Parts: sequence; structure tokens; C-alpha cells
Amino acid sequence: MAYTIITNEQIDPESPVTSELMTALRDNDGYNADLQVLASGVGALDVKAAKAFTHGVLDADITISFSNLRTSCAWSYYSAIGFTSFADVSALGVRAAAVADSGGNFDGLAISANGLWLFSLDQTNTCYEYSLTNPFSLAGASATGVTFGMGTVGLSSARCLAFSDDGTRAIVGDNAASNQLRELSLSTPWRISTASASGSTLTISGTTGSNIVNGVCYVGDKLYVVSLGDVFEYDLGAGQVLAGTTYSGNTFDPVAELSAVSIGVTQDGLKMLLSNRVGGNDSIFEYDLSTAYDVSTAVYSGNTFNFNTTFTSYGAGCMATDGRAWYHHDEIGNAYEEWPCAALPVITLPASIDPLLTPPPVVTASLPIRYDFFTTDGGTTVYLASGGD
Repeated sequence: MAYTIITNEQIDPESPVTSELMTALRDNDGYNADLQVLASGVGALDVKAAKAFTHGVLDADITISFSNLRTSCAWSYYSAIGFTSFADVSALGVRAAAVADSGGNFDGLAISANGLWLFSLDQTNTCYEYSLTNPFSLAGASATGVTFGMGTVGLSSARCLAFSDDGTRAIVGDNAASNQLRELSLSTPWRISTASASGSTLTISGTTGSNIVNGVCYVGDKLYVVSLGDVFEYDLGAGQVLAGTTYSGNTFDPVAELSAVSIGVTQDGLKMLLSNRVGGNDSIFEYDLSTAYDVSTAVYSGNTFNFNTTFTSYGAGCMATDGRAWYHHDEIGNAYEEWPCAALPVITLPASIDPLLTPPPVVTASLPIRYDFFTTDGGTTVYLASGGD
């Protein structure tokens, strides 16, 4: 059985199911298989006979192959793993990759929900944009050359930023006299050059008892704000908009850790990571939330990692949306760094797949990894239409 990749012109890897060929094959005799692999070990996916291949949570390496193919058919394979292995600070310790910064010190860092864009906000009120070749990996990442002056949307002292799940909105903390969170609208998702002021603001000084906004992050319909070390929870307006956002009344004071400046909360709302910035003790701390999304129920897990032991100086930070990695700015090394905080299994596709394929046949599990396959000759040649997150 041979495996060949077809060109992007034939099937768009970002939306393979819109291809006429894939659609026709999926509809062949009413056949449409979605194979969900959750098991470890070696799995032969019976494409014709089964809708799913499920034997528990993916917690170890797996090698897959395909069998029982129709003459003309298409199928999707994707992995799914639980959040229990994510946002695990005890897994930190080895830097995965880094990309050079744009110079200066940075108070804001954000990564897009699709893992393809990184944004940094420096102390001159300028936002920089980076493109990631592989989702959530800084290996091969590069600056696009696009910058955005926050002063053009009325922000005179921008300190932190976060983006909505669809990339059409951003929230920026303004530490000038207004002491506000301000919302930007992006006419093109994730492209900061298309940002404009939406007109929506949220005054936070009265709520937090502080005039400093250190960090902010979106998680579903929640917005979390870090102000002088404390965490405050807000309920966003419908559609993750700032208009209609209200303070939930829930707060968390990480007394022992002090000086929290950056925050990440997992999508299931059960894990929170906070980083601090104290000379010689720039660290990240892990918390468990007994009630999902309620920061008042946060309890220190006992897991801490000190970045100073790696000869880096911590600046701004952020977490991947699924908690697989933490990203921070190293002010000594002048780079943005990627630190995996999940011990994830790997998935191996059939070994005969074209070695020029990107991503390669051996990949790290995520939420989700998806591959679209089709054959027109019963499996003598199987085409991998697209692959990746």
C-alpha cells in the first residue's frame, strides 16, 4: 500500500472537506467514516466496517494502519486525549524552541487559539506579529514584519493582551489614567494590522482595587485579569465580547507566590498557571480549581518551575489554549521561548508515507491531530489530503 500527498491546489489543507473530490468520496454510497483513535499500542483501523476505534484515553504511543478499504472512499482520522496531562508544570524543564525577539522589553505575550500566530507587546506601546509554521511550535517561527502601534487606537500605556478564540477581537490592558481593558476588532482574524477600536471598554480599577493590569486571558465565556498579583474573574458578554462583561465576584490571591504577572487557564477550567516576576525567582506556579472556571476555588498543586535555573530572565508569558506549552519572553537571551508542560504520546502513521510530508509521520498528540485520507483504487494508493492540528 503506497501513500502519496497531493498538492494544496488540489485540496486546501485548511478546509479539506470542501474539496469536490473529498465530498464525492465521503458521500460514496452514503459512506462517511470518522475514525477516532483513543488507544495506545498498535491499531489497525477497519475503515469500511467501523465508525470509531475507541479503547480508552490516549496515554501512550500508538502506531496506526488501515484495512478493509472500499474501492473509492475517504475517511478522517483524529486523535483525542484528556486534559489531565496538560498544564503540568512538573513536565517543564527542557526548552523546546525559541525565536529571536524584536528588541526591548515586553509586557504582553499571546498565542492564537489555532497556534499559528504569536503576538508580543513591548514597552514602547508596539505590538509585533510572528507566524508559526507548525501549530504551537516556535521551531521555524518568524517575524512577519507587521507591527501595530497601540496609540492609533487610543492606548497610551498598553501592558498585556489576549485574543478571542476566533481571532476577531483582542483585549488590551491600558495602564494609563483610564485604567481600562479595551477591546479591538480585527477585520481579518489574527492579523493585528487590521485592528481598530471596537469602542467597548471595561474599567477595572474599582473592581480590583488597583490601577495596574498585569495579565489577561480568555477562556470560553470567562475573562481573567491579573492585577498586582491577584486574579479576578469576569463573565464575558455573549460571543466573547467586552460589551456586557461583568465581574463575577470571584477572586484569587496567590499570597505565597506574590507578583503574578501572566496567567493561563485550561479550556476545561480545572487548571491555572500563574507566572511571577521577582528578581532571581522568576517562576511559574500550577493550581487546581475544584470548581471549573471559578478562581476562588484554586489551590496550589505544589508544582513550581523556576526559570532562573535555566539562565533566563522572565518577561511576559502566556499558555497555549489547550495547556500543552507555556511561552515566555527571555529578557537576557532576547528571545521568546516555548516550554512544553505536558508529557504527550506520539502517533505514528504508516511508515510508507511520503517522507517529504509535513507534518512528519511521527507526530505529537494534541487536541486534535486530524488527517484526511482517500483512495480511488481500493487502497493500492492512499492519498493523505491534509494533516495536522
